[in-house]
Amino acid sequence: MAFHLRDRKPYKYTTVKEHLPSHHRFVSEWNPEKFINWAAGISPEVKTYIEGVLSQKNYPETLYRACVGILSFAKKAGKERLVTACRMGIRMETYNYGFISKVLANNTDKLWAEGEQAANDRKLPGHENLRGSDYYKDMCND
Repeated sequence: MAFHLRDRKPYKYTTVKEHLPSHHRFVSEWNPEKFINWAAGISPEVKTYIEGVLSQKNYPETLYRACVGILSFAKKAGKERLVTACRMGIRMETYNYGFISKVLANNTDKLWAEGEQAANDRKLPGHENLRGSDYYKDMCND
């Protein structure tokens, strides 16, 4: 049996962490830095995305659960797919679990990655009218 001092503040909780079950203690130790460090271990894009999620004006516990869900996709879907989905979210300025979940479920990230690769592979054809930046630099110096 445990005895505690009574907290007379109305509508406030008094919790002794040592008396919590281990899984509750684990959750009570969550903080933004923990999730940012976890995301940074995956990639800079995921870190940026998690920072965006944590900057939302929701209850911290709700945001932490969203972060756990997003970061768990690194194991479920793979790091590369998560990174691509986070890139999409950053580009669209959409920072939430639902977005990442739908992108991965619908394989939208794969289409996005293919589109990025195709854009990188496209090169301008060689042509005498394509002058480059040096041509225009010389024009400005006259």
